[in-house]
Amino acid sequence: MADFQSVSDKPEDRDSELLQSDFWYRINSCIIKTSDLKDLIVPGENASLMAPDLIYIPNNMHQAYFSEYPYRNLYPELITQPQTFENKSMSKVTYESLLREYSWEYSDQATETQAYQPSRKLIQDLNLTYGEYGEWKSDYQVVFCDPHLWEQGRSRALCSKKALANYLKENNLSLIWLIGGEKRLFNPRKYLLSRSKLNYSEFSAFYYLDEFGAIKGTQNSNIDETN
Repeated sequence: MADFQSVSDKPEDRDSELLQSDFWYRINSCIIKTSDLKDLIVPGENASLMAPDLIYIPNNMHQAYFSEYPYRNLYPELITQPQTFENKSMSKVTYESLLREYSWEYSDQATETQAYQPSRKLIQDLNLTYGEYGEWKSDYQVVFCDPHLWEQGRSRALCSKKALANYLKENNLSLIWLIGGEKRLFNPRKYLLSRSKLNYSEFSAFYYLDEFGAIKGTQNSNIDETN
């Protein structure tokens, strides 16, 4: 449902003529009314989806206890509210995020971490209960989790496709994924000396889950260079 990845491949020798490649992408997801899908497909397919604030996901700003907010009304900013897309070509359609970002700091050391949790709406509608650390279950089956809490790597939101597809169908909703990223290729030594161009490729992808549980969509990209 959500992910961010960044990879860099650098030459071992700083004076090498080999090129450095940097690659990153971001996956956002949200739900919209199925009746609005036809109005969003073409604008979404043609839009640039790289912006980090394309989808609004509330954050507790280190204020809430890890498992507290789904059961309390103390945090109105974490209650699901319909939003409009920041991208102007898509802003006529409203959406809701199924996620919340939970952040906290360890008291015994100057470190900070972050994890995804399901929104209160998803918890209530799917009748989820909090299980093991970072897992949310329904009928003793894990439906939602963020594996970042027990293994190394970036935070990412994973949800059971079967449970989510049934929920969407029953409520006339559609899940969409908005993916944006970039790949850069350059000689780091020459580029710093302004003797080399930075070649980069931007890409965006718009996907959605149809009423039969199939993933459909398109992607687009462009290649450019700059001094």
